[in-house]
Amino acid sequence: MPDIELNKALLGKGTNTALGFRIVQFNEVLMDEEACTKVEIYSKALNGIRFGHPFHKFISKTVNLNKLRVKVEDEREQEPEANESKRAAQPPAMGSYAPGDQYFYLFACCLPVKGFRRTLICDIGRQDYYIVPNSMHEFLKLCRKHTYGELKQLYADSTESLHQYLRFLLQEELGVFVDDLGRFPDIPNVWDHPSDITNAIIDAEASSDHDYPALFEALDELGCGALELRFFYDISLEKLRDILQHLKGHCSHAINIVLQHRPETTPEAYFELCQEHGRISTITAFGAPFSRQLKNTLFQHVDGMGQVFYTEEMITSEAHCGLIDPDLFLFDQQSFYEGKNFNSCLNRKISVDRKGDIKNCPSMLESYGHHREVTLQEVASQPAFRRYWGITKDQVSVCQDCEFRLVCSDCRAYTQEDDLYGKPMKCGFDPYTGTWAEAQSLSNHQPVSTTSA
Repeated sequence: MPDIELNKALLGKGTNTALGFRIVQFNEVLMDEEACTKVEIYSKALNGIRFGHPFHKFISKTVNLNKLRVKVEDEREQEPEANESKRAAQPPAMGSYAPGDQYFYLFACCLPVKGFRRTLICDIGRQDYYIVPNSMHEFLKLCRKHTYGELKQLYADSTESLHQYLRFLLQEELGVFVDDLGRFPDIPNVWDHPSDITNAIIDAEASSDHDYPALFEALDELGCGALELRFFYDISLEKLRDILQHLKGHCSHAINIVLQHRPETTPEAYFELCQEHGRISTITAFGAPFSRQLKNTLFQHVDGMGQVFYTEEMITSEAHCGLIDPDLFLFDQQSFYEGKNFNSCLNRKISVDRKGDIKNCPSMLESYGHHREVTLQEVASQPAFRRYWGITKDQVSVCQDCEFRLVCSDCRAYTQEDDLYGKPMKCGFDPYTGTWAEAQSLSNHQPVSTTSA
């Protein structure tokens, strides 16, 4: 039984799940999921909270990809007769797919992102992705200029590679053959939003003295639709209800709450709170006796809303933010083009830290004043505040060579070598080897100073 290491796979497909990744590697062993009689995924599960992005998808257990292995029982050895019939049912030669004067068209929603070692095809229509070798990236560029007949001539010495690429692209429904590529325009490479601020974070500790009504009113005027409230102390549900009461009638449509677990607070109490405030997307209780998502037995909630998570991790400050994790990658159209044109973390974001200071992110050092002395609207309009919005991954060292750079959550507060344009310190991915490792420790580490940026 062959042992295949995922981080060495040059071509494959993955879908984020709470248990890990569904793998379809592009070779005769893992051509499709039906070709496997047995797939066992082994992983080192990491408990941890994922926060800092208002549209995050919390996964209580994530996979350390450097430890992931996929073991496959080769069907050809176990069931030769069944495999013979399967091979007979394979698609015919590629020449029967299209006339020589047709072009292969990669759907506009399937966007290749070339890295140093591999290419990521982001299917923003189905919010999926495919890891392919860089040679396919070059092949797809040729497909924009040459017909199938011309491609056969260009690949005269490697016809099997040509057919293998096309078979993969067609079977995964990533494109079709067409007569005229000019009839299929690209999706415009633009991103915009009517709101001045799209997402916000408000941190609080026991000694915080926030003017929540004024803050919520200001966020409403800025058009903020996603809000994350992080309480780094033992806040009671009664106090939390008082705070949330001020949000009624405002435009925030997705509210994430992080708070310390209280043994006397039952799961039903959290779900009752979600039921009272239908715009609560998630409640995450840290310092709990176990880590998992709780089952909602009280009411039927809309997908992605009213979810409650327990985590054993103790979250005592904003320093827990900034983790780069594949479970946080976003493959929808809005996130992709925002990440391509702007910073995927700081763009249109405003924050209030535990002391009440207004910042781009609570972890950053630069403050634009206390929220009781200057309004969020005044800060959000300042060019100095907005200057970080345009830092794209193509400007960040190491990240600019990463195939995941346009779907990554990013972090500009904690970076390698304390450089504003440095790789996120909490990212363990190496695009030059295609492997994941443990992220660097933040012990005794201060956020990046941005005063000279």
